Amino acid sequence: MILLDKNDLGRPYVLILPLLQGPFRASLQPSSHNNDYYVDMCVESGSTSVNPSSFRSYLYMHVGDDPCSLVKEAMEVSICHDDNPIGQEGMTKTSAGEQMPCRLIDFKENFKFRSYEGKKKGEVGVCSKGMGAFIKDLKEEFGSVENVYVWHALCGTMEDLAVDKIVNNGVGLVLPEVAHKLYEGLHSHLQSVGIDGIKVDVIHLLEMLSEEFGGRVELAKANKALTDSMKKHFNGNGVIASMQHCNDFMYLGTAAISLGRVGDDFWSETTGAADGTYWLQGCHAVHCAYNSLWMGNIIHPDWDMFQSTNPCAEFHAASRAISGGPIYISDCWEAQLQAS
Repeated sequence: MILLDKNDLGRPYVLILPLLQGPFRASLQPSSHNNDYYVDMCVESGSTSVNPSSFRSYLYMHVGDDPCSLVKEAMEVSICHDDNPIGQEGMTKTSAGEQMPCRLIDFKENFKFRSYEGKKKGEVGVCSKGMGAFIKDLKEEFGSVENVYVWHALCGTMEDLAVDKIVNNGVGLVLPEVAHKLYEGLHSHLQSVGIDGIKVDVIHLLEMLSEEFGGRVELAKANKALTDSMKKHFNGNGVIASMQHCNDFMYLGTAAISLGRVGDDFWSETTGAADGTYWLQGCHAVHCAYNSLWMGNIIHPDWDMFQSTNPCAEFHAASRAISGGPIYISDCWEAQLQAS
């Protein structure tokens, strides 16, 4: 979005919005001619096998005096599906897709959870061992814990499942036509042990794997299996999206995702500065605020966790409070024990 400096109509706001068309997506990039007055529009498929030479429409412009109303009005138009007339909502045709660079080799949790023995060990009819027992004890001992989510990525990786690392095995991508089997196996197991939802991470990685699948847009559409699984196992939208800042996801991947990150990770290790200003922390909040203006019309904005022991903790708490999104911390046990 830009604010015109001089115009016969005053100083209106102009929203320039790259779109999707068929298997292609558009994006705006700095001018290749090093000219501050121009930007380049890049139209790409993500696959060398998909390369038409003409396009119908890839850029939408909307002008108005109120930036908030401007974004909402543009959102109503841009979300329309390719096959629908302009103005007709097509949100029921959206699909989802995310990914992470590791390879899933088992749906079972790793030994840390499999070997866990519950507090009600030996009781008839009670899950007394494994991840199910752990989740049950967790919710009972900490009464305020209502929901437990598990992190994973589009191709199924879960940090606490048995995985082979990308440095040795590359990226494991399940073929789109059988992706529903992956999510059914993974999510049905998680649901059976008491998990209430998931966080799907590294969504943007799809664009790096699309060469043999008709391009990034087509690959994202093929992962409708995630949406179907969320509806079946986690109440339709028990999911948080992360690393999804690409317009093909925003248009195609939010049918079952209502909460998503709108900025970079919380920078816990880069808080200090020579003059004590901690400028990176403010930069994080600014990025989230600007991104929320647009993304907030598609997903509920998530400004990420922060740590209560961080020198800028009060700043982060205040920024989360006015963000309209969730407020959550990620402290280590040692820090909490020292504080108490």
